[in-house]
Amino acid sequence: MRFHLIIVLVIMMLAEIGPSLAAHESGKVGPYVVSFDVNTTSQYKVIVDLPTNGTTSDGAKFTRYYLSVDGDDGYASIILTGYEKNMSAGIDANKDVVTSALKALGGTDSKINPSTVGVDSHQAVLGSCKYPTGEQIFIVSYSPDAVPFNGTYIGKTDCRFVSTYSWDVTRNMLGTLHVAVPK
Repeated sequence: MRFHLIIVLVIMMLAEIGPSLAAHESGKVGPYVVSFDVNTTSQYKVIVDLPTNGTTSDGAKFTRYYLSVDGDDGYASIILTGYEKNMSAGIDANKDVVTSALKALGGTDSKINPSTVGVDSHQAVLGSCKYPTGEQIFIVSYSPDAVPFNGTYIGKTDCRFVSTYSWDVTRNMLGTLHVAVPK
């Protein structure tokens, strides 16, 4: 009888702990391998869309790859831009990316974090705003292949992360985000 009671208690504890565990996601997005944890108990699906091509205003060709996490309690998007040549990947360049994205969203109460944040062992810029619907949106930009060059950083890849998930879920995704860049 005592043995059965212990088994029932263990099963009840596992049932409570199980949904709170973060789900690990990993897979190819174009030539990149992306991994992160989704720390939410709500339903979500990961979608990889077809890439698009373009050219910057100064003539650099690029290919853009898209991954989204569409859930019951939020939405996140990882946009990877692979350039044909090295581009500026320092804090100022990432701040410009975040500022442009905040303006494009048309949100209110736009803020750029006064200090850099660490994502995937790289310096990143974090910004946020409120969307007209009242949702808080977080935007992060960094370069997963940035290397020092003449007092700044350069890289061929830009990673932009946009999230309407709560700050706790967003922070966990950012804290576990890893982008493996092909050599």
